[in-house]
Amino acid sequence: MISLNQIGVKKLVGYLISTVIIVGFLFSFFYNPASEPINDIQVSRAAAAWADSNWEYRKYITIDHTQVAGSSYHSNFPIMISVTDPDLRDIANGGHVASSTGDDIMFTVGGGSTQLSHEIEHYDNTTGELLAWVNMLAVDNDEDTYLYMYYGNDAAADQQDVSGTWDPRYIGVWHMNQDPSGVAPQILDSTANARHGTSGGTMTSGDLVTGIFGGAAIELDGTDDYINIYNAALQTDFDGDAGTYSLWFKMTDAADWTDTIQEHIIAIAADANNRIRLRKDNHAEGRWGYQHHASGTNISPEINNSADTTDWYYVTMTWDTVADELKLYENGVQLLPTSTGLGTWGATPGAWSYTLQSVIGGEGTTFGEYIGASVDEVRIVAGEAKSADWIATEYSNQSDPDSFMTFGNEEIEPVCGNDSLDYGEACDDGNTSNEDQCSSDCLNSCVSPEKWNGTTCYASATGGEEDTGTCGNGIIDGIEVCDDYNTLNYDTCSYNCRMTCDGGYYWNGSECKKFAATVQTICGSLDSNFDGYINISDLSAFAKKYSKTCLDSPSSATYSCGRLDNNGDKKLNIVDFAAFAASYDPTNECN
Repeated sequence: MISLNQIGVKKLVGYLISTVIIVGFLFSFFYNPASEPINDIQVSRAAAAWADSNWEYRKYITIDHTQVAGSSYHSNFPIMISVTDPDLRDIANGGHVASSTGDDIMFTVGGGSTQLSHEIEHYDNTTGELLAWVNMLAVDNDEDTYLYMYYGNDAAADQQDVSGTWDPRYIGVWHMNQDPSGVAPQILDSTANARHGTSGGTMTSGDLVTGIFGGAAIELDGTDDYINIYNAALQTDFDGDAGTYSLWFKMTDAADWTDTIQEHIIAIAADANNRIRLRKDNHAEGRWGYQHHASGTNISPEINNSADTTDWYYVTMTWDTVADELKLYENGVQLLPTSTGLGTWGATPGAWSYTLQSVIGGEGTTFGEYIGASVDEVRIVAGEAKSADWIATEYSNQSDPDSFMTFGNEEIEPVCGNDSLDYGEACDDGNTSNEDQCSSDCLNSCVSPEKWNGTTCYASATGGEEDTGTCGNGIIDGIEVCDDYNTLNYDTCSYNCRMTCDGGYYWNGSECKKFAATVQTICGSLDSNFDGYINISDLSAFAKKYSKTCLDSPSSATYSCGRLDNNGDKKLNIVDFAAFAASYDPTNECN
């Protein structure tokens, strides 16, 4: 006997199976893998045509998939490109970059011509040193990701798209590479928010020091130096319920780790009950401290620093009140178990009581707690706690760019017919003609004794004679490249159907020549459609309009190219036109 519970279970199982089938059908129906960005970056290198003929050079860049953490790809991922390459010097210094500021450098996806947004943080035209950030459509963990770097266009405008390099969730990206003693605001934000920082304290140009990537960083003295990143829009843009801090950090003096003084690295504070801070804590062991204080609920974990040194550290802090998670990462690895029990951010946009406590390098002039350290590449993300895989991939890229990516040899824009096998060409025999083993565009190659006829490779017929086709039958066959139903020159197709000319040109027996002029009579031009040709349709149109009126006097029937009314019957007809065409020389101007 089957119980009611068994019947209920069977119904439930049946319902679940049906649901899975329906969902699977809808997924297969609507899912379009071509819409995924990953498809544009894994195309074979051989399939990548030259993106723009105005650029003379390019290099192929391969991102090693083993350096990308996770089980899927990361989209809109800003990769760091750090390289010193003699080819990237400008032309004046023996390289191939046209602009002394690198304006003509651009990046595209590896499988096509789609241009990628990028920002150049540093470029040295004398050495070829380049530090740039490129927004990748995706970086994949299963297969290598590809992109091209193009350069060598002296007519190019600046190819950078600085704000487009950074996803809108980045509400601040500070490369920390400006002179802090300059005109305020000194420390520029690369995002579209333009949340530029203003230096405080007693900062000088000497505080601009060498950064982690070889570019620049800001050194803070631990006494009164800080960078204020607050503006009114921060109250709306910042998200205390989900977000990410990330930066590179290096203590100036290793002894400061154990001086029992609390010093803040970055802090955003709306009021006394709503603030999120990352700091060096006040313990002799030398600890990281990180705090999510929201609506009075204060979660402030601490952990000993792994090495009390003056080394560079990549520090990332994430929070998500919905997932109830607070995390800290050092060099791409999470420290401590995830903290929970987070409160909900309670600060109302437009009502923050603190306006001086959103600071890099301290907690503002009210509370001080300044840190003595160098800081580089500071970022704030709103609305998203970056994943552990994302953070690990960032560290992999930024800590060891040479392992993260490799550069191919320099490629020169293909020029067909220069007798040099450029990248993308199948052959190059020093000409741009067909009828030999290499096609006129250098993209098709035939094995001797076959030759290219403009469409395909053709073989010799039995007895060693070439299959010439039947010229004049209107069908392109054999080795023909054109067939216009005749075997005459003085039109776009040669008498033997082996050569063709573009519109407005004719074959004179040895080369394509431009028509000198249209034939003029006192009744008007014989070229009725003004395409540079005199053909049967033009003459027929002329005859319909001027069959008799153009022949009222001998002068109208005779001119420098011959007599139109060949048989003297004072009518223009097909017989006249055939006779005219037989003697007409289009290289002479007729009037």
